[in-house]
Amino acid sequence: MDIFVTGTDTDVGKTVITAGLAAVMQSLGYEISVYKPFQSGAIEGNKQLISPDLSFVKQIDNNIKTKYSYIMKAPTTPSVAAELEGIVIDKKKVLKDFGELKQTSDIVITEGAGGLMVPVNNELLMSDIVKMLNLPVVIVARATLGTINHTLMTVKMAQSMGINVLGVIINRYPLNTKDEAIKTAPSLIRKFSGVKLFGIIPDISSISDGCGAEFLIDSIINNLNLEEVFNMKIPKLNWKRKREEAEIIVNRVNTINSTIVFSSDKKDSAQNSPERNLSDKQKELLNTLEVLSALNKSGIIGRKEEKRATLDQIKEELDNSGIPSKTSDDGMSVVVMTSKDNTPIRGYGRFYKSDAASRIINYKKGKLYSEKWLDDDGKISAIMNYSQKTGHMIRTTSFDKNGRPKSIVTFDENTGKRTTETYFKKDGKTVQRFKEIDPLTNEVIQEYVSKDKSKDKDTSPKKKNIFQRIFKR
Repeated sequence: MDIFVTGTDTDVGKTVITAGLAAVMQSLGYEISVYKPFQSGAIEGNKQLISPDLSFVKQIDNNIKTKYSYIMKAPTTPSVAAELEGIVIDKKKVLKDFGELKQTSDIVITEGAGGLMVPVNNELLMSDIVKMLNLPVVIVARATLGTINHTLMTVKMAQSMGINVLGVIINRYPLNTKDEAIKTAPSLIRKFSGVKLFGIIPDISSISDGCGAEFLIDSIINNLNLEEVFNMKIPKLNWKRKREEAEIIVNRVNTINSTIVFSSDKKDSAQNSPERNLSDKQKELLNTLEVLSALNKSGIIGRKEEKRATLDQIKEELDNSGIPSKTSDDGMSVVVMTSKDNTPIRGYGRFYKSDAASRIINYKKGKLYSEKWLDDDGKISAIMNYSQKTGHMIRTTSFDKNGRPKSIVTFDENTGKRTTETYFKKDGKTVQRFKEIDPLTNEVIQEYVSKDKSKDKDTSPKKKNIFQRIFKR
């Protein structure tokens, strides 16, 4: 389905969302076009005006077709910019250009300018263009104070004009925010708007470089339900989403992100994916997405252990798809790498007693960032976070069968030694917390972690009590 992307205001990130949606769908084999009817605030280059929004889309994936109808230099509303530059905006040209894109595209994503009530010329508003093109609307909202009012007004105004509102995407959300206004906004928007909340895209500080673009694509995959956004079944993707949410009480640490459950549809083979002539940079930016597409039948997340893919099966899938990867020397993990410089992106590991993939390993800028461990039922049992500075583990969070936190242990970033440990009751209330672990307790923990059995016979009663308190709860 073709869609129209609008915003509750200017500078809410419509172009970022548009580019991300287009790149994901293009990589799944659909012919995608991004249409910008009115581009104001254009930049000069090579004796012509360049659309910064469409240039950004091309930066993410150069295979996406782009088109604009009117381009103006003045950074203001289309009606004012056109008048200043002596341009007459004709809705017939917009209709013609859009129709031409539809003839050669599976999906056309049209991006507006500002919001629905922005004047296009002396007679038309942006909402009139939406109605003329007969497109449903996806609303992009910001994650700041006032977004509830702006979003609800945009939804209600669109509906009052007979525009079909598919849903809302909240963009640039600060995951670790303590602002109650921001934290409660998504649920209130969902409740009072009466439309779907497709998802929440976290704030990506820098999206102009390769790393930022990679995070954008990964965020679109992990945090949005594309089948709902485009109101269509996507057999080439065919995933089921499973959100694992847990509220970490200590410092309100959010450690669980949305995870994807891959399909086991054997008809959807990586060999059926269309070949694209991507540059090294584009391959690097889209590598995470390629991994997800290639593993769409692996079933490594959300499945019981006996139904999960083995590391050998995952490696075979990656090799068939031409995605660089390597198996660790000990055979305990498979690591996916960038095509340009073999930088690690993501890994899948197993435990000693099983061949099934039970560990999901994430890298950030080539360095180990986090691990998720799965239990026998496919649920997340633990999450480990690592320091990007020293490589030491800095936090471990364990969960019970219902996804509630059981314990949080923190480590010194420089030495790797445990510094605090917190245990929780089933209702989430703290049972015990040790702000500073004494040397004897730390010694017991290190012995247990290293499985140093040579000291078992010499364990003092005091050590035994500490061991029982920590590990035999």
